[in-house]
Amino acid sequence: MPQPPTVSVTIPTQPPESFVAGETVKWTQLLSDYPADDSWTLTYVFDGPAQFTVTATQNGSGKDFSVTIAHAVTAAYSPGEYSWSARVEKAGERYFAASGILVVLANPASGTVSAAYTAWQTALAAYQAVVAGKVTNGTINGKTFTAHELGAFRSAVDRLKQDYLREKRAADRIAGRGGRRQILHRFTTPQ
Repeated sequence: MPQPPTVSVTIPTQPPESFVAGETVKWTQLLSDYPADDSWTLTYVFDGPAQFTVTATQNGSGKDFSVTIAHAVTAAYSPGEYSWSARVEKAGERYFAASGILVVLANPASGTVSAAYTAWQTALAAYQAVVAGKVTNGTINGKTFTAHELGAFRSAVDRLKQDYLREKRAADRIAGRGGRRQILHRFTTPQ
């Protein structure tokens, strides 16, 4: 009887660039100046649509750290772009070790709308209400715009739309749908 194929998963050696909310996320990290077997602790701080921290553990008895975030935990993460920083601590010392950007993608199976989409749609509705004269001002991310600031207001709405589209393109790439961008060519005969 044939054996089923084995599937191997390569665990990355740094935080991923993106992952889908609701999936297990793992990586290892080697910081040669701050080895795990020398009592250093490594903590990642993420800041974006929400804030969360992840503490790494020592990977076996080696010098590198191991990070695992359970699928039940990532399911609660808000989709969007997060900046992260890694810090190490030992005996009253604390140092910055690394930083980067990570995108949490909406889980298509969850049926929820991404935070970026909701923010864009809410801002667009506020802008349209101001333009229509139904209200005198609208607020985006704590900044209030009046009818006299329609240009700046529209720019803020457009930035939220671009955030959503960037998140959607990343989700499409991960899901294997590719981009929606087209490259058009025009061929003409020489004159």
